[in-house]
Amino acid sequence: MVMEIIKIGCNGIHDGNFKISRPNGYPCYLLLVVKTPALFIIEGDEVNVECNSIILYDINYPHYYSAAHHNYINDWIQFNAKDGTDYFKLLSIPLNTVIKIWDDMFVCEMIKNMSNEYYSVNPKKNQTMDLLMQTMFIKLSEIISVSNSEKHINVHYSKLVSLRENVYSNPQIQWRVDMLASKMNLCNTYFQKIYRNTFGVSCVADVIACKINYAKDILSKTNMPINSVAEECGYKNDVHFMRQFKKYVGVTPSEYRRNSFVRIDKK
Repeated sequence: MVMEIIKIGCNGIHDGNFKISRPNGYPCYLLLVVKTPALFIIEGDEVNVECNSIILYDINYPHYYSAAHHNYINDWIQFNAKDGTDYFKLLSIPLNTVIKIWDDMFVCEMIKNMSNEYYSVNPKKNQTMDLLMQTMFIKLSEIISVSNSEKHINVHYSKLVSLRENVYSNPQIQWRVDMLASKMNLCNTYFQKIYRNTFGVSCVADVIACKINYAKDILSKTNMPINSVAEECGYKNDVHFMRQFKKYVGVTPSEYRRNSFVRIDKK
């Protein structure tokens, strides 16, 4: 699959009188990421479109859309794709259909990156944009799929994922429920509920798993003293660390290190 971007734009802003009427569409595909309420006409039917919606127009398919109330803002890509229809069918991305998605952050970021490449003098920009396009559509396919799952339909999903990434990237921090909840501007009880519903594990257990996994990695690869490992993993003292490690791993940190080195030596 090779994709060629013809034109691309980010955060195109239009006033309340904005209106598009292209009875013959474009001789290429058109992807729109709609960031404000809008009105579309598809197969003769009016469709009130919410922000964070996308539509992928087929080649030569009519385009009719306009601002709903005030400004109209979107990202857009005109592009060619050989055997594109079969490719989008394989990814379960419907053509000429408005789709409300739970999170457009990744898609918009990818379009921004592609736009930067498009206007650059990078000699490899065509190959780069092609790979970014394919990555974006694969991710969009995933987003559309999980949008149909109640587990992921909530306005906090994107922030929860970013928060979890922050926790796992910083195991040395002494994360607490109230600290995590405050980052989401949520009360502790509600935060713990949506965290478990989203990831299938409590935030407390997830923080512990993060620290234990990091400790296992350090123990198997270094000779760092146990008390230093504990400190590196955000524990106030090594006694608490050793007790928790044995509870979740089944052996003490020292035993785990010995066994890990044995396995490494045998490879």
